[in-house]
Amino acid sequence: MKEIIVYLLNPKERITGDRTFLEFVYTICLLLLSGFVGFILMYVVRQSNDFELVNAQENPGMPLWFIILVPPLLEEIAFRLSLRRKKLFVFISLSTIFWFVFSKLISGAIYCSDYFLMRFAVSIITGAIVTILTWSKVQSIKYSTYFYAFAIFFGMTHLMNYSIFSSSSICYLFFTVVVLTKTFDGAIYGFIRIRYNFYMAVFIHAFHNLPLVLLAYS
Repeated sequence: MKEIIVYLLNPKERITGDRTFLEFVYTICLLLLSGFVGFILMYVVRQSNDFELVNAQENPGMPLWFIILVPPLLEEIAFRLSLRRKKLFVFISLSTIFWFVFSKLISGAIYCSDYFLMRFAVSIITGAIVTILTWSKVQSIKYSTYFYAFAIFFGMTHLMNYSIFSSSSICYLFFTVVVLTKTFDGAIYGFIRIRYNFYMAVFIHAFHNLPLVLLAYS
């Protein structure tokens, strides 16, 4: 546990030292803790008239396997692949982030076929331009700032999962908890990506999402 806490307090692009099974267990336990918060949030959504989960209604005919596998894969590409600062990785991550943004703006849903080629082309072009313009900054920025910028943005993007029908204080509290919980998840996935590898982060992300996905789409 100490190694994980030390890393989260001061993230680095490389981690030295041997990996242990106990360290892996502690990592999973931290994600289980945030998963418990996720179940509470899901309960609140189902009991409240102030907001609702929208992703479950975007494409009701979408196969369950797609919902389980594709969102974690794309989110890890967007927010964790480039935690190893290589120009290609940064380009791919930024293009995927712009895919999320433009999909919501253009078609109102991320996982749909509407305007697919246009969204894909605009995302790739924008990702390439931003990569070229920011690459020198990416290389020089303090790594902890870089690491948590992706974690925080990951947390904030999950606000797109909800429709809001009220501006009550309970809504602000709910969405604050959502962002904080998902930012924490993003930091843990980032640790897994650096400590183990990208594929392990995708697998753990999908496994972590599985109970909530089954509940949301039941």
